[in-house]
Amino acid sequence: MIINITLIALIIQRCSSTNVRLGDLERRLWEKNLTLGQLKQRLPILKISVLVNALFKLSLLLQN
Repeated sequence: MIINITLIALIIQRCSSTNVRLGDLERRLWEKNLTLGQLKQRLPILKISVLVNALFKLSLLLQN
C-alpha cells in the first residue's frame, strides 16, 4: 500500500482549519489503516519531519 502524502496533508489541513482534536486526526489515520509507525516506515525521513512538525504545530494551535 502506497501512502499518499497529499492525503495526510489534507487531513492535517482539515484538522487545523476546523479545530479538530489531535485524537480525531489519529482516528482518521487509523481508519485508513495507518499508524505513525507505518508512516515512518513508508515515507522518506524529510517527509516524516514535515509531518511531525505539522502535528506539533497543530497541537500548539489546539492548546490555545
